[in-house]
Amino acid sequence: MRLPLAAYVNCQQTLVSSVLYNHIIHTMRCLTYTRPNRVVEIGGGYGAPGRIWMTNGIHRPKQYIDVDFPESLFYAECYLHATLPNHQIVYLSNESDFELLNQYTENVIFLCPIANFKKLLEFDIDLITNTGSLQEMSEEYVSFYVKMIENSQCKTFYSSNYFAQPLNSLLESMNFGAPIMNKEWQAKFKAFHPSDRRSVAEVFFARSLDICDEKNIKIKINDYIKNDMPRNGTEFLELFDLIRQIDDRELIIEFIGLAIKRMPYIPKETLFLAKKVNAPIKTIEKLEKIAASGRKNMGIVGGTETENIRSNLMSLNKVKTSYKKLFRRIFR
Repeated sequence: MRLPLAAYVNCQQTLVSSVLYNHIIHTMRCLTYTRPNRVVEIGGGYGAPGRIWMTNGIHRPKQYIDVDFPESLFYAECYLHATLPNHQIVYLSNESDFELLNQYTENVIFLCPIANFKKLLEFDIDLITNTGSLQEMSEEYVSFYVKMIENSQCKTFYSSNYFAQPLNSLLESMNFGAPIMNKEWQAKFKAFHPSDRRSVAEVFFARSLDICDEKNIKIKINDYIKNDMPRNGTEFLELFDLIRQIDDRELIIEFIGLAIKRMPYIPKETLFLAKKVNAPIKTIEKLEKIAASGRKNMGIVGGTETENIRSNLMSLNKVKTSYKKLFRRIFR
């Protein structure tokens, strides 16, 4: 299965949003490797992923939990109420609400504000997912989520986010690598989906208790390098997945140089790695200059933050009522 990249797909002479197909593929990909009873999605949008998780014909979790900004959660609440009238929609707004995780065990969707994410991770979780939003977060937000996932008890994590974008054309990307997991997380599946401007890496991670064999990883890296890799996004992903698991500064710097030389463009992750290992200052300055020019060309001077939380929602109850009526008319 490949992710559709066009905005719409022609299905039996009907135009269907490609995003719907993406959501379906994400769910099916996860179900290839796990049958979760409790799914946590970081950034469930207006609710479409939750609907697919709770209605697909392969396996339906008992609980789906959407973690997002409060402003986004009310869109999800409206949409899910309209499309899944037989499911319970429950907010995890206060600490006492988390007791409901053990009370509502079938056909329930929980909406969890980001501020309560840490509390949520005290509970057993089978799968955490994120699609298409870590790429648009600041490095601080990415670090927050990755640390939360790594410190949780969850054993599997699925990501589908921008990867190997040209450093001089970052578009919506607000960071130079997301997500980058530690060596405890092994990629059970990975695929690179090329695009002229918004290439994606799809990865299913599983936490492993096996000790990372850095010696063998270095052998693999050197073998790839001897075969003139990386020359494209697929090879770059393969090598990057190995590079993230080692601490060999010299080898990582060599990989950065070869990626710059051999790839048809400079992937944004080269700057992330250069900063991580304190590469020569001239290398970092060169890459930062390219990234800055790319942001300037897109009108994003200095990496303007996109995920600021508005302090209040005016007339929230009226807005909710209006959207509920709208979704009912659309999906009745």
